[in-house]
Amino acid sequence: MSDRRPPVLNLRAWLLRHVRLGCALGCLLALADLILVPWLGVPELGGLGPLTWRLRVLGAALTVGLSVALAVVLALVSALGLRWRFTRILAVSFSSAVATVFAAAHVVGLVVRLMSGSFVTLGGLEFVMGSLSHFADAAFVGYSRYTYPLFVAALGLGVSLAVYLRRPSQGAGSALRQVLPEGVIIVSLAAAVLFAGVGDSMRGVWRTTPELALIGSLDPRWTLPRAADPKAPKLDVEPGLPQTSGRLWEQAVERIRDDGEPRPKVLFLMLESVGIDHLGYNGYTRGTTPNLDRVASRSARFRKVWTTATHSNYAQPAALSSLFPRRGSTLDMYTRLDYPRMLYHDVFYRLGYLPVTISSQDETWQGMLRFQTTDTPVDYWHAKDYQGPHVYTGSEHVVPDHATAERVGAYIREHADEHWSLYVNFQMTHFPYVLPASAKKPYQPSDPQGTFNYLYYGEEDLERVRNRYDNALRYVDAQIGELERALKESGQLEDTIWVITSDHGEAFYQHGGVTHGKTLYEEESRVPLLFHWPGHIKAQDIDEPTSHLDILPTLLELVKVPPHPSFQGRSMAKLLKPSADPVIVSDDSGRRGVFLNIQGIRNADGVVCWPWKLVLERSSQQVMLFNLESDPGEQTNRVVQDSRIATQLASALETQMAAQSRYHKKKSNVRKTHYQPRLLACPELPGVRRAELAQ
Repeated sequence: MSDRRPPVLNLRAWLLRHVRLGCALGCLLALADLILVPWLGVPELGGLGPLTWRLRVLGAALTVGLSVALAVVLALVSALGLRWRFTRILAVSFSSAVATVFAAAHVVGLVVRLMSGSFVTLGGLEFVMGSLSHFADAAFVGYSRYTYPLFVAALGLGVSLAVYLRRPSQGAGSALRQVLPEGVIIVSLAAAVLFAGVGDSMRGVWRTTPELALIGSLDPRWTLPRAADPKAPKLDVEPGLPQTSGRLWEQAVERIRDDGEPRPKVLFLMLESVGIDHLGYNGYTRGTTPNLDRVASRSARFRKVWTTATHSNYAQPAALSSLFPRRGSTLDMYTRLDYPRMLYHDVFYRLGYLPVTISSQDETWQGMLRFQTTDTPVDYWHAKDYQGPHVYTGSEHVVPDHATAERVGAYIREHADEHWSLYVNFQMTHFPYVLPASAKKPYQPSDPQGTFNYLYYGEEDLERVRNRYDNALRYVDAQIGELERALKESGQLEDTIWVITSDHGEAFYQHGGVTHGKTLYEEESRVPLLFHWPGHIKAQDIDEPTSHLDILPTLLELVKVPPHPSFQGRSMAKLLKPSADPVIVSDDSGRRGVFLNIQGIRNADGVVCWPWKLVLERSSQQVMLFNLESDPGEQTNRVVQDSRIATQLASALETQMAAQSRYHKKKSNVRKTHYQPRLLACPELPGVRRAELAQ
């Protein structure tokens, strides 16, 4: 017997039912956006003003239009399945499943916006895909109270949609019901046409709904519109040195290694999410860092230091390689490592050191281990090698820092007679600031009462969260004390260059946001940097604007090795030499451009030409200009008052980012012959004298 049956619905009825479904679903989602974002959402990141109702209504109309368009496509694609019973089941299942995924994705995007002040962007999706196992673990373990209700609701919606689509036709119905779907399409298309014709005045529509925010992030090349300035010099980024210079460097290092001159050991300590504003030596009064403060009192203390990015997967590799992490318009997860790089462990291995990495972090996060893996044999140990109980941060299982410190201390003591270069990473100051049960927690209360996750916690819990963070910082500081004790007891403190920094800072509602990786404000991008080497480095404050990219070149000069030609930073060693005279920072100290970048939850680029800081916030299509000298809290956007400065800085920033992207294009031949492009110096600005390139 044939399985062929008359269709449950004819093509027109099938199409109209999909249109009605798309219209109803779109209206519900749009209504949720219109009501919930202004009512329950935290302020939008970047200090943007509230959206106008015209923009909100337009975004809602486009959401409905997109939902209807998706429904029409589903109807047409699945229409061939109406002829047989089995394929009808497939057609209904396909349409209802896709519609459910669309609705669930919208709801997830809306929840993210309500909690974080930002919709999901392409960079955010890439961030998830870059460490899918970590995020799956976070979704079904750390945030299960959100995931499972959403899953159940989505399942219920999918079943309901399938029942609706499979229901037999009830006849032609009234004329109004027949023309209603077509009317919805016409109105939605009219809204789309309106949007297409309004130009820049309606640019903010990309901020209104999850779908539009995602679409807007597909092309993050937006920049500040610039008026032509005939007097402005043309900016050209100097190309990197030819790779033949790398071979000359290798030969020079061989001669230096064999010259018999004694060289210090090197300890590079990377902290996590520690901004300069929570440190005692910088004026924080809660006593969170007594050990770090003691080390700082004997160190060169750089006061104006910025990370290259406010998320670890960019910031840490950049510090280890002196390479700026911007390599294209999308998130780099280190899947294509076809460019030359010389890392911290590579250079010291060539000098005859034993390279060692001991990290509390799961270094597979976002592909960081891929970036760190080179031909150099490294004694490598991180979270996946630890056999004891881990600490769960919500996305990673990391090593409690006291266990890492014990391992580092044991290595230092056992290898006192050998030449080693250590890279150490502590993690307990990463959100949610979880500590081992045995750790002291002097700052109380420290248990948030409301919603508490990476994207959001209420301002009413801010003091509790600060206590929680400071407890974690005090715990990490104790581990710094353990490292100092190991160096002292083994007689190696005087013979070790000790560098201490943090990958980025941490936000506590200074600009309406929390945690990190979302903005380039100072609380996230300004970091500590100490160089400690008794008898060789003067204990002093240094105000020279400095980047994480400068750490590795500085270390090499301290051990009398020229910087590798791939480095994009420059050495600051000239400022560290002992002298009876204080370090005087010249009026043109701001000549060096310090470049910043984020490509994750949001997309932004920035440059600091002291005292000016410009940020192109591409996710919200906004430009911000701050004078950090007169406005260290970044409360006044001066882009209108100082438009010429903003224009010049934007030109320098865009020129540098374009050079980075050109070099790293897949079909670029320059990578085969040259190193990365050099970094531009600052343009001529009031109080900032133009100087030579950064290297």
